[in-house]
Amino acid sequence: MPDEQEDSWRRDFELWGHDAVRQKVTATNGWDKLRRQAAFRWLREKESENERRERQMRHDMRRMLWLIVAAIGLAAVSVFVALIALLM
Repeated sequence: MPDEQEDSWRRDFELWGHDAVRQKVTATNGWDKLRRQAAFRWLREKESENERRERQMRHDMRRMLWLIVAAIGLAAVSVFVALIALLM
C-alpha cells in the first residue's frame, strides 16, 4: 500500500512540476511526514536528472565546437589547395 501511495504522489508531483512541488514542500505543513519525505526524494531525483542532462549538454556543446573548428580548418586548407592549383 505505501508503494501505491508514493506512486500516486509521484504522479501528482510530475503533474505539478519541480518548482510547484518545491514551493509546496517548503511552505506547507499540511502534508504528513511520509508525503514530505517522498517529495524531497522526488526533488533530489529531478535535480540529479537535471544535473546529468546539463553535463551531457556541456559535453555535446564542447564536441560541436571542436567539429566546427575542424570544419573551418578543413575549409581553409581546401581554399589554400584550390588557390595553389589555380596558380600552377
